[in-house]
Amino acid sequence: MLGLATLAFAGALVLQGMGCRSLIDPSRPEPALAYGLLMLPLNALAFSLLGALINTYRPENRFGWLASLYGVALMWALLVDGYGQCSLSGRVSLPGGDYAIWMARFGDMIAFLALAMMPWLFPDGHFLSARWRRAGLSGVSLVLALNALRALWPGLLRVDSFGRSWIENPASLDLPSTPWLDSVVRQGPDRLIMVLFLGGIVSLLLRWRRSSGETRQQMKWLTTLLATSGVLFLAVEVVGSGFYPAIFDGWFYLIELLFFWLGMPVAVGLAVFKYRLYDIDIVIRRTVLYAVLTAILALVYFGSVTLLTGLFSSFAGQQPALAIVVSTLVIAALFAPLRRRVQDTIDRRFFRRKYDAQQVLARFALAARDETDLDALTAELVRVVDDTMQPERVSVWLRFQSEVTDA
Repeated sequence: MLGLATLAFAGALVLQGMGCRSLIDPSRPEPALAYGLLMLPLNALAFSLLGALINTYRPENRFGWLASLYGVALMWALLVDGYGQCSLSGRVSLPGGDYAIWMARFGDMIAFLALAMMPWLFPDGHFLSARWRRAGLSGVSLVLALNALRALWPGLLRVDSFGRSWIENPASLDLPSTPWLDSVVRQGPDRLIMVLFLGGIVSLLLRWRRSSGETRQQMKWLTTLLATSGVLFLAVEVVGSGFYPAIFDGWFYLIELLFFWLGMPVAVGLAVFKYRLYDIDIVIRRTVLYAVLTAILALVYFGSVTLLTGLFSSFAGQQPALAIVVSTLVIAALFAPLRRRVQDTIDRRFFRRKYDAQQVLARFALAARDETDLDALTAELVRVVDDTMQPERVSVWLRFQSEVTDA
């Protein structure tokens, strides 16, 4: 399946070389529009590679087959979609463009269905329970049946992602149709896939509540990726739509898209292979710290620039450069103490156990520096270990070495 996905990507490269713009559109000056088409093929290849690795080294985890199916279906759907659009647009004379679009829409549905089922099987490749398995497989069967019927249903097929052009279904049969049946066949698969995806999110939430230890750490990787990329995407959309539309024309928007589409398979791979699971706590801690710190420093910077510019204008004329220099110095002076204060606040609020352990160790360091009685120091050491690690049993072994000198 990895070989099939790679072959499809090679075919897309051939189309690009023929002038079909299936991967890169050099006519668009905006990076997101010029290179945005690359995001989905890279995502498909990444998931195909992830599926191959899971199937090889974790064959008991059925999530690998789902990742492989998503990758190969999406990559081939993108290939035939690029072929069909290139043929119908007239850029290159290619036969069978309408049938290529027909195959692309069917491949899209398989890929989206596999993506919607990923939350159901994450992270161990098993459903949450037998009841959840029956519900999930019933939904998959219904989507496949409706999609097969839609592939033969008379009517229009969407050509591009934005629905700006349509063609008649080249494989349609003369089937009897009524308005309600036509609505069910055309819209049913998409709505059912959305229901399956929302059901998978509910399954993840229930799995989170019932999990502990290693399983919870696995889920933290995916949750953190979705939270950070989702918040970043919303922030860019809000800023671009309301205050700074030029953000969509720069490289930052493309980097944000790349972070989401490639970050997802990376986070899933770390979780499934249980590699450096507990580093996610450090990632979360640092992410929260620098996000809050950046927001506070940005507010202080812009507020001080505005205030100082007004003051300097009143007393010494227009001197915005001086206000910027002073504000920069203020930010440099505030960075270290503000970072410590924010870190302490975050630790007390979200990482209480770690914060308490740090406080206990700091007190032990003070006691060890001043204490000379070995028994008292040993008792303090046992108390610190008990407070910070909560073991079932604590024992201390002391090794004494004496020197014997000959008279």
